[in-house]
Amino acid sequence: MFRNTALAAAFVLTSGCAAAPHKDGEVKAQAAPAAPAAQAPVAPVATPPAPPVRPVEELEPDVLFSLLVAEIAGQRGDYALTVGEYVHAAELSEDPDVAERATRVALFARDEKAAYKAVRRWVELAPDDQEARRILTLLALRAGDTKTALDNLEALVNMPQDQSRQTLDLTVAVLGNAKDRKAALQVLDTLAKRHPDNALVQYSRGVVALYAEQSQLALDSAEAALKLRPDWQEAKLLKARAQLALGQTEVALKALKAMVDQTPTALPLRMVYGRALLSARRYDEALAQFAELTKQAPQNADVTYAYGLLLLDAGRLDEAESTFHSLLELDKHVQDAYYYLGRLEELRKHPQKALDFYQQVTAPSRALDAQLRIARLLAQTGKLGEGRALLESLRARNPTIAPQLYEAEATLLRDYGEPQAAFDVYTKALKRFPGNRDLLYGRALTAEKLGRVDLLEHDLRQVLAKNPDDAPALNALGYTLADLTTRYAEALKYISKALELQPGDPAILDSMGWVQYRLGHNAKALEYLKQAFDALKDPEIAAHYGEVLWVSGDHGQARKVWAEGRKLEPDNAVLKRVTDRFLKP
Repeated sequence: MFRNTALAAAFVLTSGCAAAPHKDGEVKAQAAPAAPAAQAPVAPVATPPAPPVRPVEELEPDVLFSLLVAEIAGQRGDYALTVGEYVHAAELSEDPDVAERATRVALFARDEKAAYKAVRRWVELAPDDQEARRILTLLALRAGDTKTALDNLEALVNMPQDQSRQTLDLTVAVLGNAKDRKAALQVLDTLAKRHPDNALVQYSRGVVALYAEQSQLALDSAEAALKLRPDWQEAKLLKARAQLALGQTEVALKALKAMVDQTPTALPLRMVYGRALLSARRYDEALAQFAELTKQAPQNADVTYAYGLLLLDAGRLDEAESTFHSLLELDKHVQDAYYYLGRLEELRKHPQKALDFYQQVTAPSRALDAQLRIARLLAQTGKLGEGRALLESLRARNPTIAPQLYEAEATLLRDYGEPQAAFDVYTKALKRFPGNRDLLYGRALTAEKLGRVDLLEHDLRQVLAKNPDDAPALNALGYTLADLTTRYAEALKYISKALELQPGDPAILDSMGWVQYRLGHNAKALEYLKQAFDALKDPEIAAHYGEVLWVSGDHGQARKVWAEGRKLEPDNAVLKRVTDRFLKP
């Protein structure tokens, strides 16, 4: 069995995910992990911060002149001159407010070299300023100056405990997002070795290690912190996260549950536990945690959104619908709510209601997929021409993703009974984008629908010439040769290689079962087909599995498998052909 997966959409459950629009309407997902300690690192602000609070009459003339030139240049949009004059003023002035202003303006202008120079002056003038040292640590690391970063963190550690705790937490958040996480971890590792009895430093190293994907070091650091502070919940949480990353799932879940039971109103903790349960595929338990979260924080839109996605994925459509409507009432995640309400109505087989929701989706992060779904729904309701016209319009407005949009149009035509028209669309697209892997693969699939094994083989061999380890192409070629020709030995070679590359793939297991059946190895065929059907309840796999069961003499089990396949998709053509052949009245 082989399938066209070029348009498969990824479902990501995270409340910390955003999407950034790119030119021509293309959308690229951006996701960042939540900071385990404090919040966001240094970043350019939307507008330059307010001028220094020191009265103008107290500023030295040269400093005042540079500041005035900087402000005028800034108003004119000449940020290079603005930054240069502010840094010059910081060098001349003994006022830390001037150095702070220079640092923030340089960050706003994304001139890290100038910002590094200014923040060093700021720390020189105000050595106890926590924010200054936080920014200096980040910029030192980005500049490759690990000595300055280490010296600066050492100073933070030596501050009074109530100050160093907050500041070092902020610094950890910065380090976790540093460009060179290896260097950041090196700095924290050195600091931790210098301060083996400082729980905060051990914890901080663990957080940075987790960001740097050094999970064992993160676990060791968390345990070191807990030896010094046994009841520290944040260190316990870090330990559980490290255990999850190391695959110690049950141990971590047990620890997280104990923490949640101990502090049932700690929302972030329950959120971590819920996500951990999801990762462990314990969906019912995860749902229970998110249900409790929504009770405790009904105004928290991120929690509500995550819960709605979980309900939708679990098939609890009525509850999901109510949850997404509550987002509309909160006026949060509105575009996401419209999109998923559309998905929900599609699942209910209500195409017009789905269309109504999708047409309200305009955000770049969702609009393109919503439009693709609108095109499919138009075809589903007998308006195939309108669906094609919509896709042509999208291609004109989104030239950078034209191959995907050609693919969408051809798939639409093939799925709605127009395989020759679909083949023609692929051919037209390949003239514009010769050698495109997905277009070649899609045209091969369509050629199979037309009974043109020669064309299928031609296109798939082009794909494999560029990438001999393309498992889906190997499987597609092998399956077709096994199904529509007598070249079984050749088919076995391709399928075997595909299975070696992707051992547990149900479609490839099905192909292997089918070619073994063609070779007359029914016992082997049943082993592979059972694995495939257990892994993926699919009507085509059911057709193959049932046929081999039947010819092997197990008619009762064959009937059960076919019946299960019909429940999945009553009108599946492959399954219908097989059952018509063996279950004649």
